[in-house]
Amino acid sequence: MRKNFNLFSGLAVNGDNYENLNSKNINYSKKNPVLNDKISRRKFLNAIKAFGFIAPTSKILAASKKYGAVVDIMPDFFSAYEKSVSFPVMMDRIKLLAIEFFLPKVDLYTKAGFHGGDQGRLLDDRISDWLQKFDALSAAARRLSAIAPMAWEREQDRFLKKFQDFHFSNNAVFMVSIFSFNAMTRGDKLTSTVFFGIDTIAQQGGTVDDLNVTMTHEIAHLYQSQVADMTIRPELWSRLWSEGLATYTSRILHPNAELKKIYMSDELASVARNNISQYAKVALDNLDERYGPISHSLLDRIDESSSIDRMGYLLGEISVSQAAKKFSISQLFKASPYQAKCLIQKSLSDMV
Repeated sequence: MRKNFNLFSGLAVNGDNYENLNSKNINYSKKNPVLNDKISRRKFLNAIKAFGFIAPTSKILAASKKYGAVVDIMPDFFSAYEKSVSFPVMMDRIKLLAIEFFLPKVDLYTKAGFHGGDQGRLLDDRISDWLQKFDALSAAARRLSAIAPMAWEREQDRFLKKFQDFHFSNNAVFMVSIFSFNAMTRGDKLTSTVFFGIDTIAQQGGTVDDLNVTMTHEIAHLYQSQVADMTIRPELWSRLWSEGLATYTSRILHPNAELKKIYMSDELASVARNNISQYAKVALDNLDERYGPISHSLLDRIDESSSIDRMGYLLGEISVSQAAKKFSISQLFKASPYQAKCLIQKSLSDMV
């Protein structure tokens, strides 16, 4: 699950256009002479120019025989983060993180979907807001980071016990997503990379259950893309079906997890199921919408105040759980587009 966010806006890192890197934009605070000594204006500019063309360094863990590679950049992040904590001025902290972490990883972040129009860019005002919030979550993020690689292999083992026809050859990356996503997959049926935003998972609760459920949810998407006659399509009905499958599978494989962990939301967990007809009608009337405002409200927004936000996860999960009374979960994963749309349409009609 992800939301729109542009990490690369503020400092140019690719090409020859460095219009944002003039003297008034990169003056270091006089309150921090240590930073002035360690990171001069010239060093800062040279680092930016160099890092735009250097492949990111990463901690690549040994891949098991069953699964793909794991790339863990969280140790690098925490190394830079700990250095930044001693700086009292926020912009100085951001610049340090840019030089020691974000800019060396710019290629990886681009692969994860961060972009800035025609230029690769890094840093904007929202980084400051994120960093202030992350400070309060850093301990939880560190705990999750320490167990994430082992948890990833454990959740794959758990999934394979239930779905033995899943041939897992996907890679995983553990990173900070600037609260942009908790997990997001890019790739194709054969090989995909799952990017985990450890900071976002910490923000959503920061427990082992939050991590495990997020991993299972994403594995379910990978499984559907491998075995289904349909891939995730842009239409609302398809997205409701896919998110419903992933959420329902998380409930099956984590029966003791709280509903707020399964739905990744306290609000959704407390919604009365007999009081969702208005949301079901909105979805039913817009099933063929392709990444429009209704789809965005029902499935994408995770931090904006609206009574309809992310209700699609609940609607989808209810639809799949109703269908599971007639079909096995394996059959539901392999449903054709026509079958999936019909099942979603019938379930939503029943809710209205």
